Amino acid sequence: MKEYLKITPVFLLVLFFLSGCQTKKSGEIIPLGKVENSIYENKELQVTLQLNPKWITLSQKENQQLLENYQKENVSAKDKKILLTTMKFPLGIDKFNPNILLIAEIINENQKLKTPTDFLKLTLKELKDKMLNIDVSTIESKKIGTISAKSMDLIFENGQLKQRYYTFNIDDIMLNFVVSFQKEDELLELENILQTLHVEK
Repeated sequence: MKEYLKITPVFLLVLFFLSGCQTKKSGEIIPLGKVENSIYENKELQVTLQLNPKWITLSQKENQQLLENYQKENVSAKDKKILLTTMKFPLGIDKFNPNILLIAEIINENQKLKTPTDFLKLTLKELKDKMLNIDVSTIESKKIGTISAKSMDLIFENGQLKQRYYTFNIDDIMLNFVVSFQKEDELLELENILQTLHVEK
């Protein structure tokens, strides 16, 4: 897992800014879903996503290990679950590795962060507090697959890393797709995957 962390450290750091003050409802569990035959399926959330069979997809055990590594130093990661991590190249490759990560967390009924826009605005606030060198787009609605999500683009360190966020909720669970890329052709590949997203609502 260390190789993956070297590839996208800012990617995960930024993601864990999302709703850092959230706490879970007592006893509620986020279903992880599973990957079979290059399809991610989460029956409880009624979500499916067709993955590229040539890409590398981490197991749920590897996702949990990845999350635990960041939970040690990032308090805001405590209430989150990684549902999916898929990347174009194997771990440890000596070049940028385009990837998609799906993170979920439960919306606290006592918390003011109720909407996807709320979550993304908090992300921007945390980034500004950390004074990271980023350019940020406006938050807007975009459709991925069968769902409408709130989206924003981030550019780090003069284009060395770019990200696009897609955030939406299913009942009281907030889902955050984050795609990391450098070039437009990489973004196209990533979005071709996301356009296969199917959510029964």
